[in-house]
Amino acid sequence: MKLSFLENFEEKFYFKTSHFFWHFLIGLAALALIGGLLIFLWGITPSLKPGVDKPDFPEPVKVTADEIKLQIAPPTMVTPTAKTADLSTTPVPVVPEPIPPMIAEPQVDPTEKAYQLVLDSLKVLLPPDKFAWESRGHWERGWYENRWVVDRVGIADQLKRGFRKANASSFESKKQILDSYLSFLSPFPVDLRYMVLANLIESAEEDVPSTLSCLNLLKSSVALFSTEKIDYLRDLVNFKKKNPNDGRPFIEYANQILPKFDPATRKSILDVLTRYYYREFKELSRQQEPTNLFIELLPSFQVEEQPMALASYYDLFLNKNQAREYQINALNSEYEAELAKAEQILASKKQSKAEYRNLAWKLIGGSIIFIAFIALFLVMLSIQRNVKLLRENYVKAQS
Repeated sequence: MKLSFLENFEEKFYFKTSHFFWHFLIGLAALALIGGLLIFLWGITPSLKPGVDKPDFPEPVKVTADEIKLQIAPPTMVTPTAKTADLSTTPVPVVPEPIPPMIAEPQVDPTEKAYQLVLDSLKVLLPPDKFAWESRGHWERGWYENRWVVDRVGIADQLKRGFRKANASSFESKKQILDSYLSFLSPFPVDLRYMVLANLIESAEEDVPSTLSCLNLLKSSVALFSTEKIDYLRDLVNFKKKNPNDGRPFIEYANQILPKFDPATRKSILDVLTRYYYREFKELSRQQEPTNLFIELLPSFQVEEQPMALASYYDLFLNKNQAREYQINALNSEYEAELAKAEQILASKKQSKAEYRNLAWKLIGGSIIFIAFIALFLVMLSIQRNVKLLRENYVKAQS
């Protein structure tokens, strides 16, 4: 009687209570699984960096033409106007075609043949009887072996060095560079062409397209000056070599503003631009603003006054805008600090989302394992119910 009571109590209370309890736990685990999925989806969304607005710089304190004239020394003598190069009308020497030999020529790569023809044209501009095409040197006796010492690098080896700098490995790319050399050298007198070529080789960049673009840029500069001198070309190439970031932009800017000046003063203006870049500005972007403001005042000065006026203008502008420079530096520092803070906030957001993604994986994995574990108990309860039904059916069948 007691055992029957306990079995009935077990079936009507314990098993039902246990069944409800395990389902309740599975419901909680399912909610945790859904929560983990939502957290994971939120964790994989991109993190946005807080926006930082660039500061508004104060307007520069302008310098008047009268202030500049007070600073200018007595006007200097006007130098004679230099002859401006006309690259478009200067004829390029044409190499006479060689008379073909009677015997059959060996098969030659067409690109190599075209390269050789351009090289022969370059030898017409730089005659081998006047310029050393082959390197010269001598043997020096050492302790263990003799050593070859190069006294003078020939044009052929200089061209090879330029090709290596420009990564010109094919005859086609080498021909493109030589074609640009030819059109560049032809306007200059014979005695200047060797130094011009040396500067062009020195200006070579890391690839052929960049090298050709740089040569075209320098050719535009030549058109603004004279072909009787090359000091300006040497200065531009040296500036470009010393300033990898501002080199080409400086030449482009010079080509843009120098036509506004008289040809007689352009070299002096270029000297002032270069000198104040190194001495005061250090960055082309800082030099462009005052230079553009000076060009607005250019009609107020005589041609011979312009170089000295530009130098005086730079001094006056820098003196009058010292407070502005301090304010700009402070704004830039604040802007950089805000950018750094924004980057820090972005990194913190990414780190936080990474931590939440790890938590989400733990919730998802733990919920799945917990549900699977609880399912074992529900299976046992299901087995118990089925056994009870089988027993009841058996009892009914016996009766």
